[in-house]
Amino acid sequence: MNSRPGVIVLGAVAEDGKAMLICSVTNDLTERYNAGAIIRALSAKVGGKGGGRPDMAQGGEPHAGKLVETLESVDELLRSLD
Repeated sequence: MNSRPGVIVLGAVAEDGKAMLICSVTNDLTERYNAGAIIRALSAKVGGKGGGRPDMAQGGEPHAGKLVETLESVDELLRSLD
């Protein structure tokens, strides 16, 4: 199976009502996109925290009501990093 370059951001709501985020960046794109920086930027928009490695990072936000808005901003964030 051949892998393709990409950036994945997933979000979910935990039982406690907090939102969880995870980002994965394929190794060939880590010089262009840093998963830790992506998660920090997304989490900071809504008062959360996050971080991790260039290829994998996780974070969260205190209010799951902002999760959809946060995920909708991923494309704009990635375009700003180009």
